[in-house]
Amino acid sequence: MELTNTFPTEIWVGTLDGIDNKCIEDTILSRERVEKSERKSNKGGWQSLDNFHNDKSFLPIWKLVFKEFVLLLRHNNYKDLKIEVINAWASVNRFKDFNISHHHDRSNWSCVYYVTVPEDCGKIVFVDPRISRSMAKENNLVKNYDNLSQSSEYYVHPLEGRFVVFPSWLVHYVEPNQSDNPRISISFNVSLNEHTQ
Repeated sequence: MELTNTFPTEIWVGTLDGIDNKCIEDTILSRERVEKSERKSNKGGWQSLDNFHNDKSFLPIWKLVFKEFVLLLRHNNYKDLKIEVINAWASVNRFKDFNISHHHDRSNWSCVYYVTVPEDCGKIVFVDPRISRSMAKENNLVKNYDNLSQSSEYYVHPLEGRFVVFPSWLVHYVEPNQSDNPRISISFNVSLNEHTQ
């Protein structure tokens, strides 16, 4: 027999090198002290306004993001497109803080960059988007979830400098931070558009 993997969902994971995470951490924590939390998907923690993409402190991240997106565009057979970070925000999750299930609107791809990652600070969890698949009660029939097609969730462990890219429509959540130290991340949405003449 021949196997065809239909309707795959891409999750890209990499590392951004050359970022001064300590400087970024200090910038985020100083904003946390003076800026009210947005509290969209974040429960218990602090979520900044979504205007970080305008802050020049984060320009090195956006430059590396654009460089990484070239591979993603080529892999997906996109045209020559304009890549734009349309909004970005920071999250500071302390002990037991977490993010509820959500997806991101009005963008093509969403990303998270991990600035500070203590041990046991909670994984990002992606939920199988195939609604019909979740109706099949097969969990008790599977030996383990080594085969990703049998799992209804996919976990990515955070690491300092780790960069995760996923389709904006993909539902995800973040487990509670079980550490006494904060997990600090930057999330952002990327829009792909045709170049205007």
